[in-house]
Amino acid sequence: MYYNTTIYPDGSHFWVNLSTMQNLRHEVLSESHRRASFVSLPFKFPYYGHYLNNVTIATGGFLYTGAYIHSWLAVTQYIAPLMANFDPSASKDSSINYGSNETTFTVEWTNVTNPDHPDSPPFTFQVSLHKNGDIVFAYKDVPLSAALLRQDSHPVKVGIADAYTIERTVFFIRKKTIFEYHKVDLKDEMFGNSSAIYFKALPTCLMFNDCASCAASEGVKFECSWCEQVKRCSDGVDRFRQDWIFNGCVKTSVSKVEKCDALKGLPIGDGSGTYNIPDPGEDSAFGNRRGWKNKDSSSEEDSDDDNKISRSESFDVKKQTATNEARPFYQLDNHDADGRPRDGGPLLDRTTQDADAVVVAGNQTSTASMAHSGTSGLLTVFFISVAVILLAGWVFYAYRNPQTPSGQFLIRKLPLLPTEPPVPSRQRTLLGGFYSHVKRRGVERMDVGRVPLFLRPSPLKRSFVAAAVICPVVID
Repeated sequence: MYYNTTIYPDGSHFWVNLSTMQNLRHEVLSESHRRASFVSLPFKFPYYGHYLNNVTIATGGFLYTGAYIHSWLAVTQYIAPLMANFDPSASKDSSINYGSNETTFTVEWTNVTNPDHPDSPPFTFQVSLHKNGDIVFAYKDVPLSAALLRQDSHPVKVGIADAYTIERTVFFIRKKTIFEYHKVDLKDEMFGNSSAIYFKALPTCLMFNDCASCAASEGVKFECSWCEQVKRCSDGVDRFRQDWIFNGCVKTSVSKVEKCDALKGLPIGDGSGTYNIPDPGEDSAFGNRRGWKNKDSSSEEDSDDDNKISRSESFDVKKQTATNEARPFYQLDNHDADGRPRDGGPLLDRTTQDADAVVVAGNQTSTASMAHSGTSGLLTVFFISVAVILLAGWVFYAYRNPQTPSGQFLIRKLPLLPTEPPVPSRQRTLLGGFYSHVKRRGVERMDVGRVPLFLRPSPLKRSFVAAAVICPVVID
């Protein structure tokens, strides 16, 4: 488990008054629809054990936490107090504000409306990121529950999720696959006005910086291993998974303290290994680690406090099903035409932006269109191969049939091919020239020109022609 989740039906005390902070109204987002803009955090925020220096605020009621901006912005790597098709530009009373102090960063969506529900009152809610990794969703006005919101044009989500990216080259075509390795989905929970959801961050393997502490992994519910090649502690499933695999950490990492001394002196990997990248369901380190699957993940535990419901959220990668959700495009506010951030922040990944990425939840794809992106490279290679075969077949046909239009075209368009040297006219015969210039008593026959050597009949064929045809010899 990465987080302990607690739902507070009466969580008004978690609401943050932005007037007490250094707060700003985001002018661009407050006047836009389906737009995103990154902002720098006042502290390093640990998210699933990874430290973030910035987040991307989206008008759709969520924060994007990925290192690369792509067209799958709302699919994974999100912190979503209430992700939906909100349009701040539809009302002058709508705004997106954010503020921070030394320990907390808060984003507030104020009086935002949903065009899919034109008769609904506006929504107001917050998300707060704490320096220790805790996350708080606070709701002031929620006229409709998340389960009732339409998601035809935009996905509706409440919760958090993270993923890692694997990059492959298939037939000279770069392909990125985004694997969602964990999420907490609370869309169907009952929460309303003045409620709150608290995510308590739990220790992860990434917090350990040496082999001994990593192998001991006190207080961590994962099976941590130390990889000397990358100098990192991990359970094998985090944002650095490709680095972990390429450096051979799947085979060389150790999880016992007594084996740490044997690792000293190992060379640091350069990431040039030729290790196969397994699918999530195939890797034992992925699907069978401690804390990955909680049998009681769907059960409620009523605590002594009547004002909260505690949940131990987990994610079973093998049981998650694919969903054909909408894929809204978000315009980026602070990136130039080349995709570079103007003030520092996540880079625009044009490979993924152009739908070369496949987002995988568990061992299935999220939408039908992603199957097309997975086979586009193979189709390209197939069509190129067919074109080459057809071209080679045409050349062979023209070679074998020089009297045809194709053969004549090949002769005319390849003037540099070696040809037979000129022969005096009195020595020209059908045997000696094959379509040669033949003159009999001042009468010229049709001359198709000299034929390249490689198109001329072989001596054996000429002998057959001599036996079957009477060839006059012309003497001037």
